[in-house]
Amino acid sequence: MCVYHEEPQMISETLASLQQQNVVMEYPEAFEFVIIGTDGDSTFVAEEWEPCATVLSAPRGKLNARHLGALETGADIILSVDADSFYPRNWANKMLEPLGENVGTTASAIDAPFEPLMYFMKLLEYRGRMLGRGCAYWRRAYFDSGAFDLSVDQRDIRTLNREEEWDWRTRLNEIGRVSFQDVPMLHRGAWYGHGTHLPRGKGYYRFETQ
Repeated sequence: MCVYHEEPQMISETLASLQQQNVVMEYPEAFEFVIIGTDGDSTFVAEEWEPCATVLSAPRGKLNARHLGALETGADIILSVDADSFYPRNWANKMLEPLGENVGTTASAIDAPFEPLMYFMKLLEYRGRMLGRGCAYWRRAYFDSGAFDLSVDQRDIRTLNREEEWDWRTRLNEIGRVSFQDVPMLHRGAWYGHGTHLPRGKGYYRFETQ
């Protein structure tokens, strides 16, 4: 399930990285791609991806989009991703593995060019979050936990982040265990935000194919 909002320069590569996941390529019939545009922002996506994905349009707000996706999908498990991130080929495998015994799985992200040097300092923080751009959970657990609080101010990034990644994680912990997998995705939107082109050196390709 991918939330999209005005990211045409990145979403095609993001979705391609998801289609090339090892487990998706081995069991394509087991996966459903759901793309949710916010504030009616789905025309661009629908034109390119509707033949192989379900494209939905939600009221503006990331929580509104993720909630609509959970309502509309028939899947038992939801993999939550963002349109401005890149996912290494074994990412989905690692996210799905712990769900036999847990209600959810969360991961980590590399958000800036310098972060590979300080990445391990961030792991404790990621363990306590339910990362919006990189998590997996049972659909029934989402609703059993009370789902997202859609009444929060989704225009305020701090309030949105608190509900999406921290408060909902707390409620999810009340019904089961959330596992942490140290399998980072590349937050490509943050690289653009730092005014940096996406890395294309040896280290990037090693990340891309792990």
